[in-house]
Formats: sequence, C-alpha cells, structure tokens
Amino acid sequence: MSLFVQVVINRPVEGPFDYSVPQELEARVKIGSRVRINFAGRKCVGYIVGLNNESKIENLKPVIALIDDSPILSSKMLLFTRRLSEYYCCSWGEMIETALPQEIRMGRPATVAMADRPAIFNASDKKEEERIKSQACHCCNGGQARFFLNNDDDEKWDFYIKEIKATLEEGNPVVMILPDKISVDKALEKLNSQIGVPVGVVYQKNKNLLSQWLLIKEGKVKIACGTRSAIFSPFDDIGLVILDEESDQSYKQEQVPHYHAREAAFMRANIDNAKLIFGSKTPSLEMVYLCHGKVVESPAFLKEKNDVEVKIVDTKYSGHGKKKGVFSQYSQDLINLAVNESGKVLIFAAQEGFATLAICPHCGFSFKCQRCSAHLVYHLKSGTMSCRYCNFTQTPDKICPSCKASYIKYFGSGREKISSELERIFPGKRIRDLDKSEALNININDGDIFIFSKSTIKHIREDFDLVVAVGIDTILGRVDFRAAEKSFALLWDLLRFARKKLIVQTDVPKHYCFQALQKKNPEVFYEEELKQRKQLNFPPYAHLGFIKLRGISEDKVKKSSEDLFDKLREIKKPKVFKLVSVNPARPLKLRGKYCWEILLSFKNPPEVSNFLKTYLKNFRHSGIIVTVDIDPL
Repeated sequence: MSLFVQVVINRPVEGPFDYSVPQELEARVKIGSRVRINFAGRKCVGYIVGLNNESKIENLKPVIALIDDSPILSSKMLLFTRRLSEYYCCSWGEMIETALPQEIRMGRPATVAMADRPAIFNASDKKEEERIKSQACHCCNGGQARFFLNNDDDEKWDFYIKEIKATLEEGNPVVMILPDKISVDKALEKLNSQIGVPVGVVYQKNKNLLSQWLLIKEGKVKIACGTRSAIFSPFDDIGLVILDEESDQSYKQEQVPHYHAREAAFMRANIDNAKLIFGSKTPSLEMVYLCHGKVVESPAFLKEKNDVEVKIVDTKYSGHGKKKGVFSQYSQDLINLAVNESGKVLIFAAQEGFATLAICPHCGFSFKCQRCSAHLVYHLKSGTMSCRYCNFTQTPDKICPSCKASYIKYFGSGREKISSELERIFPGKRIRDLDKSEALNININDGDIFIFSKSTIKHIREDFDLVVAVGIDTILGRVDFRAAEKSFALLWDLLRFARKKLIVQTDVPKHYCFQALQKKNPEVFYEEELKQRKQLNFPPYAHLGFIKLRGISEDKVKKSSEDLFDKLREIKKPKVFKLVSVNPARPLKLRGKYCWEILLSFKNPPEVSNFLKTYLKNFRHSGIIVTVDIDPL
C-alpha cells in the first residue's frame, strides 16, 4: 500500500500539497517532521501535516529526503500555527516558519538529540479541532484569562512570581512574553533570583536560539522567557502564559505574517487549557472591552499618585504677537524653580533629532528620503539628515536642489532642539540629552534637567520633581484612530515619574485625553474613547484589515489597487466584510516600493481571511505584491 504525505511550505500559497513517499522512507515519516521536496522547480523545506494511503492527484512528485526522524512540531503546535494562519490570512507554511529558529527553517539537522514523541492526533483531525474551537469565544479559554493592572513594578512581580511558582509546583511549564530584549534581561534577573531554575531565552536575534529552543522542546527547562516569538516555545502542554505590558505595539509583527502576540496568547492558552495573565499599566482598548464584557477577569482600575499635580498648559496662542517657542512661560518658570531648589526635571520630547522638516522657503521644496516618501529628520550633533523608516542618510544641502536658493528653513522641535533651547534659557544648568544606551545607565546626580524620548522612557525607574511633556500633539494629531489611545498611554506612563508635578503642553487642552489625565482617572478616558469607537464601528467593536499592494511603479500600484477595489465591490460575496476605502499608504513609498491600501471592516477574521485567500489567489498584476494585514496597529 502506498503512502502519501501532505506538506506545507513557506510560500504565500495555500496547501497542503501531496507528495509520494519512497518505500525506504515509509516507516520513518511522521507528522510534524521536515522533508526536502521539489516545489515549482525549486528544492525547498516542507513540513508534514498529514499522512494518507491515497491521493486524488496523479503523477505526484516524490519526497526527496526526510530531514527529521523525530517530529520538530507537535500536533498542538501544528494546530496552533494553523489557527493563526486562518486568522491572519497567511499560508500555514508561512506561520510555521515564523514559529521556528532560522537553522530549522533552513533545513539544517538539529544538533541535539530530540525526544521521539509521536503525534497525538493529526492536525487535520476535524473532531479535535472542533473540540478546541468550541471551548471558548474570542479564543479565550473559559474565563481562565486574567488581566492584572498595576503601576508598581515590585507588586506586579510579586504577583507574577507567585503564579509561576504555583504552576511549576503542578508540574506545568510557563511562557513569559515581554515587549523587548531589555525587558527580557530584567525579567531573567527576577526569575533567576526568586525562582532559581533554568530558563530558556527566546527571541529571534538570540545567537543561541536553536540550542535554547531544543532545551525547551526536550523538557530540560520549564520556563521560557522572551519577546513575542516566545509564544511559539515548543512545550508540550503549557500551564501558564504571562504577557507583560499587553498594550505595547512591539507585540504586532510588521512583516508577513502580521500576527499579534496577544491574540496568539489567547489561542495558545485555549489549546493547552492554560492560565493566561496579562499585565499592563495602560491597557489597550481591546483589553478594556474584554474586561467590561467579563470575558477577562480584572481588578478595578488603579488610581495614580493623588499627591501629584497635573497642569495642562494651553500653547495655542503665545500672546502679544510673540513667536511661539518650545516652552511656555509657565513651563520655564516651573523648570527654573525646580532646578534652583536642587530638584530634578524630566523633559519628554515626542520627536527625535533637531528638526523634523527641512523646506526651501522660496519654492517650497522639501527634503525627503530617496527610498521612502518621508521627510528627512535633521540631526545637529551628527550634521546629517536621516529617514525614520530606513537607514538612508545624507549631508544637509546648503542650496536648494530645485531653485538653487541659498537658504533652507528647518521646522519642528526634536529632542536636540529642545536640548539647545534649554541650554539657552538655563545657562549653567546641567542638561542631559540621553539616548537609549545612556538612559539605561542614568545617574540622577549627574544632571539637573534630563531629556528623554519615546524610545528611552519606558525603561526608566527614577523619580523627578517635575515632568514636562512637549510635542504630545504630534502624536495626538496623527491620522490614526488609535492616536488618542497611544497619547494617553504615554502620558499615564509619564505620570509615574513625577514626584510633585506633571506639565503637559498642548494646543487642545480640552481633549478628553488630558481631562482624564488631570483627574488621574483612566476610566474617564476609556469610557469616552470606547463611546467614540462604537459610534464609528472601530475596534474593539469591529475588526479592520488592510489589503496592501506594493510595487516599484507608482502608477501600476495605484491602478492595481483601484481595480481590485472595484472588483471586490462588484462581485457577489458573502456579507463577511465591508469595503471602506482605497488610499495611498502612509508613507506612500517605503524602502523603494510604493504602497496602496484597501481598508476593510468585518466581525470575523477567520471568515474574511478564508474569503480573501480564495479570491486573491486569482488576482494577478505583474510586479505587484499583495499581502493582508488583519488588525493593523
């Protein structure tokens, strides 16, 4: 009797694909193992997701070689990656490769012996799949998810450690997911000092990722700690998943597949019947919505320091026809008072560099990246202009390339300009403009005024007598329905650094974001933001998705996007989504390719993903790359 394998690959094409198994390999092939196959005339690595004794396809290609004698993917991991691919509109093979170390993806043999654990069930077994799907809604596993809201790191970690110890005592492994490597390193210190058991470290740029991954797979460690990819840690049965700072944007993957670690954590916990804990100082609107709906258990919102005064300063008008400066007179007076009394001041700058816009005042020419349609940021210290999206840099032109005028005007207040302004206003004071590495090793006694940006602020643990936020309006005013949410989260985070006073400079002081901050009550913000999201049918009341079309020709991309939009509008389709708009992306050009986006609104991501996979496979435009991003940030 012949044997056939069903194989998926890391390509944006749906499978599985049938291959015949050579007789000499029949006794060794297992679901979850890797094979070498020939696909579309090229040799590649494939993953076995099913075994059959018959196939409807004639003249099948044979498997070239079997890479693994033992499965590298358990049946639960296969099911997990399959469900993620169904949600995020990517192929099963693409999602599998996202879950694996680079060496495994390349087809290299594992260097450490792996335990031979046979698959419990075929990943295509419908009964098992339906059993897991029926356990809960929104991928939440029957009320075992808990949201822990706390602004105190020590109290948060006491809670985490208690839950981790209890899970380990029950003999179950733990996965802990954090936003970035710095947070992972700090977590490892806590785990090593308070629990004292080996910990597997999981993040994609870890040079020892393969060895760590194999230790986890063999059960030689019981805790996996890492960034978003740690959710794929190859434990057999997880007892606890902790996702710290769940609202952090780094949990959303920018590349295909565009999965989000929060949704993935729901799915993984559901499959393993594990406890799920989310931690945050400022929860996402999605999490607040789930807490209100009793899908996730949560304590009441915490109030921030009641003894800290919050002052919202209206900077819309400078008064008396004067040019508006970086700092209001009120802010200058308070900064001066604080430093004269030997206090410490934190200045938050929303933007990097010295100036964010360089324009010729004669002809209006603006300096943009050659690879991206983004304005170049001028850096005074290095004497260069750079793109915030790619690594392009150039020396500033003294003469306009367009009209040859000899004067270029710079606009915007980045971190360097704020530093320069402070040195002018407060001569003799010790002003420290800190980059990321310097901020991690801050000595509060080395300065009077410290300048931080978004990239450095979240790892600071010092307190300051006065905190001044400058440029928040650049975040609040973005064309982004999450702009208010991101602004409030940032301001609420700044509040914890202030001992006495927080000043926020803004042109829109009556915005509910600032009103909630002034009352030091996040519920005021979330109530208003949820009300507005509901009126607009935005997340969390509906899901959004982008169909993205990219190419090197702007005209081709534009035409292809409009053609696809028209076709989707005209075809008879189930009412699974609503076409909202077709527009150029922001930025229009990124890393040498132009991009347009078709915006969709819908209720059920797997249903929409299934429809788009079926429809888009027949949509062909030469030189155009089409991808789908479900739940974009």
